[in-house]
Amino acid sequence: MRNSASNSPEHSSRALPFALAVLAVLVAGYVLLLRLLAAQQGAEPNWSEAGLWVLTALTTGATDIAWQSTTGVLFETLVRLTGVVLLIVLVRWAVVSWSPRTQPGASGLLEDGADVETIARDSAVVLLGDTSLARAMAAHPLGAQCVVVPAPSSATASLAPRLSQARHVVLTEGDLENFARARQLQGLSGTVAATATTTRAGEILAGAGVDRVCVIDQLLAQSLCRRVIGRDSLISVVRQDGDLILAEANTATTPLGGRPLKDWHDTLTPVSVLGSWEGSRYETATPETVVPDDGVLLLAGTGAQLVRMEAVFGVGNSDERVIIIGKSTIANPLADLLKSREIEATIVSTAVAPTSDGSPQRPESRLGELRGSGGPVDEQALIGAGLADDEGRPSPTVVIATDSDSLTLFATLLCRQINPRARIIAVCDSVDVADELSAAGAAFTVSRAALATQQLLDIPSGDGERVAEGLFLYSLDVPETFRGKTLAESSIRVATGATVVAVEERGDMAVNPAPETLLGSECRLHLVGDSESRQSFLAQFG
Repeated sequence: MRNSASNSPEHSSRALPFALAVLAVLVAGYVLLLRLLAAQQGAEPNWSEAGLWVLTALTTGATDIAWQSTTGVLFETLVRLTGVVLLIVLVRWAVVSWSPRTQPGASGLLEDGADVETIARDSAVVLLGDTSLARAMAAHPLGAQCVVVPAPSSATASLAPRLSQARHVVLTEGDLENFARARQLQGLSGTVAATATTTRAGEILAGAGVDRVCVIDQLLAQSLCRRVIGRDSLISVVRQDGDLILAEANTATTPLGGRPLKDWHDTLTPVSVLGSWEGSRYETATPETVVPDDGVLLLAGTGAQLVRMEAVFGVGNSDERVIIIGKSTIANPLADLLKSREIEATIVSTAVAPTSDGSPQRPESRLGELRGSGGPVDEQALIGAGLADDEGRPSPTVVIATDSDSLTLFATLLCRQINPRARIIAVCDSVDVADELSAAGAAFTVSRAALATQQLLDIPSGDGERVAEGLFLYSLDVPETFRGKTLAESSIRVATGATVVAVEERGDMAVNPAPETLLGSECRLHLVGDSESRQSFLAQFG
């Protein structure tokens, strides 16, 4: 097993006696040295006085001996420094040992014959099944400490008693497998979460005892749809809460790209730019942030403010071709979402293994779908769908969402060879593959593991709605510390990393409030940030 329990409370408690023994030897040595050095000055404290002096110097740094020699001064300095080092080590040990969520990305693989009960007790999350998504979630930087348990669904009932101390149990297989496991895991004290392919399947899983369901393919379709430019090229609404609208803006085909946000300050105001994506990476916005040429901005503003921004920067493209390569559970919902935006898409199915009688297995047929017979992705089908480079027409957008990262990478390289100008958006599981896809020519990569991790493992408690990968909108009453101060004086963004996007008072909401906004006792703050920024806010001001 890899990195499963080396920092657990049980492991640390075994090391505690050894650490105390080392400390006792250290203190005894310092007591002996103190008596020898003090004797040279004509004052030899007894053993209890010497022990009290050493412990006081270690813990507070306070001493009452006026040393007459350089050796004595150096000895006292050494004791004080030892106390500082011990304090740092003690704090780090306490945090690492007793806070499992301070170990992001720690993961493990339960080998055959390992102790399931110990793994579950030491881990925040147990992922049942041996799927690529489970492994990607366990390795994802946003994930909690996880252990992947590659157990067949028939073994779930025998595992249930030994998983009783796990904080979460996550099911990441197919709908039927997750349903069977959920029924056998009813009664666990921890949260049971699961992925589902459709909303109806999610409802059935909830009825079987699943506490949190993530319809991952529909979330992916929504995220991919916002990455397609189309004729409504700039603004895509992510969430609306009263007058406050959070939206994403594609920067391709606009004049925004390549220049820092401060150059557009007067034009963008009062719209607030919270951050930007380029490829698979999100960066919190500052005045120095350079807008990517083909990226996505996360915005906050009112409807009127966003309409005004789109009128200035939006560049329509009504002749865009969209080609979707991949499995039907993502391709079909995505095509429907694009159609609602008046963007027609062609689905090109990937080849799959034949049935026992030799006939090819294919997903359910769909209008506008092209099929080929050669290779994992058929080149002639792609060309027939309009992928070929035509300098007289805008470059097409290709969305690739297959069943495996290897197939997605293959399709990305193939599309890039057929049309170097194509704009490619790809879905991947592994974090490492995102960089490979970017190097292969993908303008954007959307992580299935990141979406699943945020939905199933990392949703903050209390008011909090996910607005994008790793980001949440949440609302909190103004802390007593800030009452009577202006928003600028509170320095919330500097202190916590969260951005105040609206201030609500007595039902009136001020979106993107000015720095001089006064925070009264009845104000409520609406903030956007990650789960860590929310925890930081509550820890400092809650």
